[in-house]
Amino acid sequence: MSAIEKYYRARYEKFKNLLGWRDQLPELLEATKNVLPDAFQEFIKKRHKD
Repeated sequence: MSAIEKYYRARYEKFKNLLGWRDQLPELLEATKNVLPDAFQEFIKKRHKD
């Protein structure tokens, strides 16, 4: 593997890791709904009102 290939592979891996948090959002939102149902509903209402 050439130096340029190694460079781009490393950059791609960093980029992929940065976007990894998006995969956990559905689980986080579900946990938030279960733990703080009232606060979550208020948050949604305020968000859609603006």
